Amino acid sequence: MQKRILLADDHAEARQATRLLLENRADWVICGEADNGFDAVEKAATLKPDIVILDLSMPKMNGLEAAKIIHTASPSLPLLLFSINAAYTQAPDTLRASGFRGAVSKATGWLLADAVEMLLQGKTFLNGSALVTTPLIDAEALPDANSHAADEPQNAKQAAAGADDSSSKPPVA
Repeated sequence: MQKRILLADDHAEARQATRLLLENRADWVICGEADNGFDAVEKAATLKPDIVILDLSMPKMNGLEAAKIIHTASPSLPLLLFSINAAYTQAPDTLRASGFRGAVSKATGWLLADAVEMLLQGKTFLNGSALVTTPLIDAEALPDANSHAADEPQNAKQAAAGADDSSSKPPVA
């Protein structure tokens, strides 16, 4: 049976990119999309997804507020924060108190499928990886995102531009 995923993000391009990341799995289906927190709350109640992925910064109702309402109505429904901006200032305790069981920065989006899988298994992803939890606590402690050559297109762009920095290692092919 396919697991049903509800996506909530106010940017259509972000929702489309997230959809592409997740629909590669035959056992997962995007059952709905919301472009604001209020819509996410309504769709979580009517569509009965197996997991909800919420952006933090959305109009009408932000992701934290939406998560609290969804969690109150469906305490067993896994909620995953997938955000790039204000997530860096939120403490894991605040996320848990809002009902989130996981968080992934869009800067580390390659971890999204792993986080969804863990949450669907009843686990959390708040403490699952330093790359995920560190930016929720201290953005300065996060390792340089460009250091992961296989996952960061930035390295390829720098190499293609002929950036000459003799102190850095050559990009991994």
